[in-house]
Amino acid sequence: EDPDADTKATAWGAEGIDDILARSERRVVEASDNTDAETDPNANKSAFATATFAGARGGETDEIALDDPEFWEKLMPEAAAAERLREQEVAAEEATRLAEEKKADASGTRGRAVVEKREFQWSWAERKSVVDKLCVFGFGQWSAVHAASKLDDDKTPAHVAAFCRRYVITSARTLGTDACPFLLDAACSAAERDELAIPQNEGGKVTLNAVFAEALFTKHIVQRAHEEMSRLELMQPLINVVTNAGGHGAALAPDNGGWLTERCEVKNVETHCESPAPWWSSRDDRGLLVGTLRHGWGRWDAILKDTELGLEKSWEAAISAANGAAGTAGAADADAPSTARRSKRRRSGSIERANSASEGEGESSKENTPVNKHKRVKLADSPPGGVKSDGATENPSKQTQAVEWPLNRVLSLRVRRLCAALGGKLAVAPPSAKPPRVSKPKKAGGPGPKGPRAAAMGNMDKAERARLQNATLPRNNKGNVVLPVGPTQGVTLLCLGTVQPPDASGYHCAAYILPVGYRTARQYMRCDDPNGERTR
Repeated sequence: EDPDADTKATAWGAEGIDDILARSERRVVEASDNTDAETDPNANKSAFATATFAGARGGETDEIALDDPEFWEKLMPEAAAAERLREQEVAAEEATRLAEEKKADASGTRGRAVVEKREFQWSWAERKSVVDKLCVFGFGQWSAVHAASKLDDDKTPAHVAAFCRRYVITSARTLGTDACPFLLDAACSAAERDELAIPQNEGGKVTLNAVFAEALFTKHIVQRAHEEMSRLELMQPLINVVTNAGGHGAALAPDNGGWLTERCEVKNVETHCESPAPWWSSRDDRGLLVGTLRHGWGRWDAILKDTELGLEKSWEAAISAANGAAGTAGAADADAPSTARRSKRRRSGSIERANSASEGEGESSKENTPVNKHKRVKLADSPPGGVKSDGATENPSKQTQAVEWPLNRVLSLRVRRLCAALGGKLAVAPPSAKPPRVSKPKKAGGPGPKGPRAAAMGNMDKAERARLQNATLPRNNKGNVVLPVGPTQGVTLLCLGTVQPPDASGYHCAAYILPVGYRTARQYMRCDDPNGERTR
């Protein structure tokens, strides 16, 4: 090791770029075309490759070639020495640290790595996701809301329950006192043990106070309170009734349909409201309501595919019954016209189901595909009796009758009516059809009972009324009207003005005359004293 390394490094660091360039020189050797490559080593080198530098001591013997492997060490020996010294110090520190860690591991006193604990918080995305799923599944369905929401791993169904309970109570305060009685009773009921066990700073009272104290989130609640509370209030009687019936499975039991069918409000719905389909039954109503709680509001495809609800089975039975009845009727009387009403509603979801002759199962489940359009046209345009285009008679028993699955909006309306009936509201009978409007006979032309129409002054009633009012105006000895006149309906006529000569442009037209100086005044209420004298 060089004992003067520190001194050289300090001196080199104190030098500037001008000092370094002053004691360095560059020599460029250009290769000549007449140079012999065998005797001259610089014959095949470029001008840049043959550049050399002079070291710190100068002289011919201290020249440094650019392609020298130790170029920087020879050009700046002080910097190279300083870099070697720094590397030695880093290596010594690393060796010391490894030795200390090895010693700590042997004695068992080495400290464990501490993982930084993230503070519990409700992000905006999590809040919106929970509120959205709350309106889909209803209040109290915490497991379903938690599973469907996009939450972090530190959120449990108990955290969701505490957040939704506070959200409902806060939103209900912005509405009337009797706006959501069923929902408020559920929100103000005693919380479960898991919900009460939440730490105050990890989703409990302290965290919720901070979340609902945010001005932006409070504004968001106020804007959406009416719509969301209406949906939750509508679903809450259904949740209460199904819970009292023993849960989803018990509510679907064949011998446990009294929770729905024995209510007078539900019977009123069946009396005054049309069912979603001709084959619809009370068992399908129970499956539709329980499926709404299980899969969420508006998840009609999932409700249909749930075999436990039995809706798909009822639909298939209706298809089989329709096809069997059509075959029997066709065999008995092929010439009898069909009396079944064909619905004009467009099909949604899986529109038609044929027996085994359906082509393209993937396409038949869509609404406006060529397969379904072809089927609808074929069923609608087929002549009675099954007569083919070539005149041959087709067996009517082989024709497939399409049975519709109710539209989504029809199912949504059915759920709304049944939930309202479970809440104690009676369905109102639809209004009777209005009688056809009878057109009045047109009168013959000519003057009517009120006289001929005046061109610019309206009918004769207005003209007569104007003459009567003009006759009652106060006048002077010359017969001129004494101004001002009024107020009449708040307007006072101050001056009639002067009519300009006919040749004056801009004051006359075919319908109007503008007298110069015409002035009126209108009275208004005072802004400082509404009960005081009015001002003009």
